[in-house]
Amino acid sequence: MWPDLIPDVDFWMPKTFGVIIMIGTCISIWLAAKRGEKFGFDKDKVWDFGIYMVLAGILGARFVDVAENWGDNYWPNYENGKWGFWTLVWKCFAIWEGGLTFYGGFISASIVGVFLLWKWGYSIGKFVDVIVPSMALGHAFGRVGCFLQGCCYGHACEEDFALGVTFPDDAMVYSPNNAVPISEGTLVHPTQLYESGAELLLFFFLSWLLFRKHTTGSLMFVWMIFYGIARFLVELIRADNVDHVWMGLSFHFSQYVAMVMVFVGVVGWWMLKISSKENEIKETIS
Repeated sequence: MWPDLIPDVDFWMPKTFGVIIMIGTCISIWLAAKRGEKFGFDKDKVWDFGIYMVLAGILGARFVDVAENWGDNYWPNYENGKWGFWTLVWKCFAIWEGGLTFYGGFISASIVGVFLLWKWGYSIGKFVDVIVPSMALGHAFGRVGCFLQGCCYGHACEEDFALGVTFPDDAMVYSPNNAVPISEGTLVHPTQLYESGAELLLFFFLSWLLFRKHTTGSLMFVWMIFYGIARFLVELIRADNVDHVWMGLSFHFSQYVAMVMVFVGVVGWWMLKISSKENEIKETIS
């Protein structure tokens, strides 16, 4: 849609995707730091945490994307001589060309985040409650970047569908090498914006919960439940992923992960709720 920040220039220009990610990251961390102060956290620590999360998230997201597309893109281009060894290595790290898998980033950032909070001696549940709404907001920005980049696109839709969009003829959505070929000029579902909208709604909902009475640490599990459901539904109309058969089921890889997220979210939320009630009873007795 708009992959290059300034098209048709003779010198290197950053991708719009990267610029949107940077803007969203700065706004999200700034908001988390501002809110963190209200909950007794050092704003500089929140900024440090946010930067570490971004770096860990980018590495994890890129690693999973390369792993997912290794057999379809990276290795074939190296094997047929199109890419040399160092080009292959370079391509694996070329995040400015797009190719980040959110789940990979979420997992890697979560691991690094828990370690940092343990090292700093912070309450993990309380701190994560402050961070989660900003994470949803940052992801909403990220999906707008995906839309402008032209990746993560949806299936073709009816010509009279009000939300349908078209991309430039050279966009990846119309590549003849796609798993689901789509003809140039065909209206497709803007699945990137569907997901962005879902994350934006989650941002407002989680922000509302943050300043209401809630079980400490529960906001992450609430996000996992609702984002998992939203992602599963969006994947039903995404055209850039292929089904994987497992135990008789046939879903996109992201849908399997979404189901796990919902399950973990429900169990985690329920266990926190039970633990909170038990603590209240103990305090009442004592």
